[in-house]
Amino acid sequence: MRIGIHGVWTPETARREAKTVLGQIAQGQDPATEREEERRAVTVRELCQKYIANMKAGLVLGKGGRPKKATTVATDSGHIRGHIIPLLGTRRMKDIIVGKTSVVMKTEKLRSKADHAWRPRHRHPRHGPPRRRFPPCDRGRNHQSKPDA
Repeated sequence: MRIGIHGVWTPETARREAKTVLGQIAQGQDPATEREEERRAVTVRELCQKYIANMKAGLVLGKGGRPKKATTVATDSGHIRGHIIPLLGTRRMKDIIVGKTSVVMKTEKLRSKADHAWRPRHRHPRHGPPRRRFPPCDRGRNHQSKPDA
């Protein structure tokens, strides 16, 4: 079983990895078979291609338990081919299920730009003008008219 490429691994790290592999073999595991199974695992690209083929064959049901319409099939196929396959096509499904493709990013902002549920409603024109920050002054309201001179 090959552990790694010569020159990339130092002799010490290769020895440690070899001891780990020998320990797995002593416990009854077969690391070489596990690697081969991992290489043969279904990729996202293969899964997406099967899904598109089944969708075109009418095996994927849409609303009301009926096969998806031709326009929906075309739209979904375009999204899959344009977004999912280029981004995740080479990934193994096993890795995605486990969560190896997830990325945790910390940002300085508390909310993203897309999260607009927290924004006040008055910012959209159909919801009217923005609210005043301060209560309106009563100039002119409790004002008594002056008698004509």
